[in-house]
Amino acid sequence: MYDPQQDPALFALTALIAPAALAGTVLLAARKLRAKAEIGLFGALAFALAYPLGHRASLAEWPAWNPASANEALLWTGVIAAAGAALAARLPRAAAFGALAVAAAFATWLTLRRLFEHESTAQVASIVLVASCLAAQVALSFDALADRARGVTAPLLLWLTTSTAALLIALSGSIICAQFAGSLAAILGAAITVAFLRRDTSFARGLCAAVVLQLVSLCVSAVYLGEFSRYAALLVIAAPSAALCVPNSMAPRKKFLLRCGAVLVPLAS
Repeated sequence: MYDPQQDPALFALTALIAPAALAGTVLLAARKLRAKAEIGLFGALAFALAYPLGHRASLAEWPAWNPASANEALLWTGVIAAAGAALAARLPRAAAFGALAVAAAFATWLTLRRLFEHESTAQVASIVLVASCLAAQVALSFDALADRARGVTAPLLLWLTTSTAALLIALSGSIICAQFAGSLAAILGAAITVAFLRRDTSFARGLCAAVVLQLVSLCVSAVYLGEFSRYAALLVIAAPSAALCVPNSMAPRKKFLLRCGAVLVPLAS
């Protein structure tokens, strides 16, 4: 594994700047190739290409499909998240929930399968069920917000959430998971840049759902294989949905600020 403290500049280049540049290139290309403002599946594609690049920067080598550790498995859960988000984008809401839940369940099992060898069937089922349903619900609800609030709002809210997750996970001692969350934030930084350039861009039905699914996988790993508190993890996972609690009838600027404040609530934990 790569220790960013040994060479912070190299870590920033390989784990943050490189995936952000790749994601930004794909997202900008999608806007130029499509007549519509909805990036859709191209958002999932950008995530599928960029996240493994950032994740790989924190590992000694590319992991095999049969990962030996949770840190290696979390690269593949990123691919699973992108695939689940891409599939859900083409389905009605009920079926989309099922697709996202199945993707999250598979990702949870892949990440914790070594731990599950020592747990009862009921314990395994409860962890997978809660994580998958929570991930699917948050992803779908935030996707609805991303579809309405186009432009900078959606990627910025997720950037705040993933940056908060990276900070809190790092403080818990799970540095490697924090690095992975930092790669998520870098990709969202690229999306924010694209949104500034093309203010009507929608990141729904693709990028946002993939980020939420992978964020849940990182939090689950940090909780069950590290010292990240379950309370903090639940606050981080639920943060994107908390933005929905702000009434749409409010003035745009006040609504935006309150949404930003809502996703930062986990910092109080």
